[in-house]
Amino acid sequence: MPCILLLGEPSSNEKINSATGSEVEGLKLTISTTNKVFQLGQPIHLSISLQNVTTNNLVVPTTGQIMSVEVIGPDGKAVQETAFGTKMLHPTIFVSHFSESLSPDQNLRMGAGLTAWFCITNSGEYTVTVLREIAKTKHISAGPLKIRIIQ
Repeated sequence: MPCILLLGEPSSNEKINSATGSEVEGLKLTISTTNKVFQLGQPIHLSISLQNVTTNNLVVPTTGQIMSVEVIGPDGKAVQETAFGTKMLHPTIFVSHFSESLSPDQNLRMGAGLTAWFCITNSGEYTVTVLREIAKTKHISAGPLKIRIIQ
């Protein structure tokens, strides 16, 4: 599933399984899935939400090398990216950089298909962590988010 960028509030069903990081410069990052348990081979959608928790407008980057996603498998090792995941997580060309102004309590949302980005091929518990750039030298993180894959 391609990466999508949305502004607004996450729907209630996107937060069944979620992890929120600490506030950094007025922003909080939350990652979530619609379930805690998935069947092996079932698509897994990861929602990523960056929320302005201040009373002021904040500007955040929306293009460039702004995010990394790490998935640790049941064996305790990093899960290999798919070819598509490598293209999405490690783009080689940036034409320009854009930013988005977030109003107080507004969310900048993105969706990622974990099973399209990572080789999730075994049953067991997986841990997902996201690191996102919020300024040229500042980052914010969310996780660990635990999901279980069953056969």
